[in-house]
Amino acid sequence: TATAPALRAGARPVFVHNGLSLILANKNDLQLEWQAPKGLPIMNYELRVGDDDDAGPMIHGWTIGTATAPAANSWTSKIENRPLDITRLTVSIETGASLPAFNLLANSYYRFKIRAQNENGWGPFSGIQSFSLAEAPNPAASLRYLSSTEKTLAVQWDEPPATGIPIVRYEVEWQDLTSNSEIYKITTSPAFKTASPSLPLTTGSSYSFRVSGCTINECSAFTNKTVLVAGSKPEAPSAPSIKASTINDITLTWSYVGKYNGGVALTHYNVKYWDGSDYVHAGSTSDASTHAFLFPGCSAAQQTWYLRVSAVSPVGEGPLSP
Repeated sequence: TATAPALRAGARPVFVHNGLSLILANKNDLQLEWQAPKGLPIMNYELRVGDDDDAGPMIHGWTIGTATAPAANSWTSKIENRPLDITRLTVSIETGASLPAFNLLANSYYRFKIRAQNENGWGPFSGIQSFSLAEAPNPAASLRYLSSTEKTLAVQWDEPPATGIPIVRYEVEWQDLTSNSEIYKITTSPAFKTASPSLPLTTGSSYSFRVSGCTINECSAFTNKTVLVAGSKPEAPSAPSIKASTINDITLTWSYVGKYNGGVALTHYNVKYWDGSDYVHAGSTSDASTHAFLFPGCSAAQQTWYLRVSAVSPVGEGPLSP
C-alpha cells in the first residue's frame, strides 16, 4: 500500500500581500528584499516576473535556495541573506540579457510575485507588485505660496525634471510650527500640483510645507521647507497724497483707517513708483505705525511721478493702493 508523505505540524508558508520591498533602483538594477514567512524553516523561494502589460502569466522566474546562490541563467548578480531572515536579491540587466526571450529594459515596468517552500510544500504566491528599472525621481520644483484665508493655506509647485518614468503621486507634509503639532501628510494626483490642509488653521500661526514626487518605485527627496502664515493678505491702504515736496523729493502720506489686515498684524508698508513698464520698489517704512515716506527719486522740477503703497504682513504683500 502507498505511504502518505510525512508532514510536520505547521502551515505552508504565506507571504503578506505586498511581500517585496524595493531597496534600490536605477537603469541597470533592481534590488528587492523580503521577510521570510513565519513558521517552519524555509527551504526555497520562487520569484516570478512578467511584463507589466497584464497580458498572460508571469512565466519567467527562478528558484532561490536559502543556502545557495540562484540557479544559472537567472538574471541575478548578487544575493545575500541578511539578519532576521531577510533575503535581498539584485536583478540586473546585464545578467538578465542571457535569459532566453526576456530581457529587462531600462524605464520599463515589470510585475513581480514571490512564494516560499517549507517541508510541507509550496505556499501561495504573494500579491503582484510592479517596479521599474529607473533612476530615483528628482525633487519637485519651486514650492511656493498659492493662496490663503484666515483658516486656510494653499501651496503649489512645479513638476520635477523627468528621470525616465512618470510621477504617479505627490506627498505633501505640513506642520503647525507655532503649536509644534504632529506632521500631517496630503497625497495628490500628479495632475494636481497644489495642496491645502483639510483641517481649519489658526490665524496668525506659522506652518511649514514640503513636497516629494513619487514614481511607481519610490519617492524623491523632499523639497526644503517653506514656512507660511495663515491669514488673508492685507487690504490696500488709501490712495497716497503729497504731504510736502521739493525739487529733489516728495513726502507721501496715507491712511489705513477702516482697512482689514487679513487677521494678522501688519509689519510695514512698501512704496512703489511707475518706471514706464511696471511699478518698481522704491522703499519700505520701518514698521506699520509709519504712514509717510520720503521719495528721493526726483531729478527735475515739474516731473510727474506715479506712486502707490501696499501693506505687508507675515502672510505676504497685499495689493497696491489706488
